[in-house]
Amino acid sequence: MHGPLPDVSQYTRLNHRGTMKVLNAATRKAEELGCAPSIAVVDDGGHLLGFARVGSAVTAGIDAAIAKAGAAAARRPGVPGPHVNGHLGLPVFVHGTLVGAIGVESGDHERDLEVARAGIAALPGATEA
Repeated sequence: MHGPLPDVSQYTRLNHRGTMKVLNAATRKAEELGCAPSIAVVDDGGHLLGFARVGSAVTAGIDAAIAKAGAAAARRPGVPGPHVNGHLGLPVFVHGTLVGAIGVESGDHERDLEVARAGIAALPGATEA
């Protein structure tokens, strides 16, 4: 067994438990707002970790939510990222490290952001910047 390597930091990543916290909180917020979005959570590389369709979310929102999350994960500080339908998902940072992103698509950009922010807020230490 090797001890800690002084020149290598431990990789921080969003796991299943964190993904479910984000999805569950975002879903609750969507239901509270009375909207029916598709919600996607991806890791820092843009790979899908979790997904939910709330209520009567339209199938067209599936790909858009996943694309928004992937685009948000691809953004790096000071570098503009790609837009999906003119809008972005939100990156998820924990203690300054990008661990993933969330994309929400309901057809109402302001509600999408509110739902995404509620998901991020459920993860201890998480911010969108």
